[in-house]
Amino acid sequence: MNTGNYWDEAGGVPETDIPNFIELIGDNPDILWGAPTLDIQKSLKDLFNINAMSVIAGVNKKDFFPTRKINKITTLGLNGIPFVNKGWDLIKRPDMMVDITHKAKLKYKFINNQPLTDHHNLYKDIDMYICTSVNEAGPYGIAEAAFCKIPVISTPVGYASKFKSIKTFTTVDEAVSIINDLNSNPKKLEKYINDVYEELTRNLNWKHVAKTYWKPLIEKRLNSNKT
Repeated sequence: MNTGNYWDEAGGVPETDIPNFIELIGDNPDILWGAPTLDIQKSLKDLFNINAMSVIAGVNKKDFFPTRKINKITTLGLNGIPFVNKGWDLIKRPDMMVDITHKAKLKYKFINNQPLTDHHNLYKDIDMYICTSVNEAGPYGIAEAAFCKIPVISTPVGYASKFKSIKTFTTVDEAVSIINDLNSNPKKLEKYINDVYEELTRNLNWKHVAKTYWKPLIEKRLNSNKT
């Protein structure tokens, strides 16, 4: 899995080689590995025989919270700057979001160049957050938007496929069908927004995430230092 060509195209460091990096530090007993998703956790085990602990990032409800009620989806949103970095485009697939909006006859907005301190205001101009990625460590945009009661849909990546309330798709037509269905009935849209909000705020708030994922990792580190 030499990543040289990929990072070369992405404008990164062409000499980067993941297996060589892991060969250097993988057998070090002082290193504890953490994986942001179950998929990455499994890949580390399958590809490199590394037993990583699950350590996802949470969302602060004081920063991301509902400010408006969405009755109709008119504008889709995705975090990032598209069509500049080839590597980013290959993973995030912004062209797929553009195709979805055209077919669904909606507008779209790429969320970027805004202060990170804006928090919930990042999503003030969209009516649905969409993730079209082929791989994700989150996707954290899904969680942040859901905490703001913005409806979300996603390809089955990261933890998007692990939460039962989130509707997922693999093709443009499937995404359009989900959007049209939600737009056909305001009560159905409201229920979907609330279902996702309840599940994600329950499982991805920082208090729960710290206790469930980070505390065991820290305790393992502390205990290993005693031996």
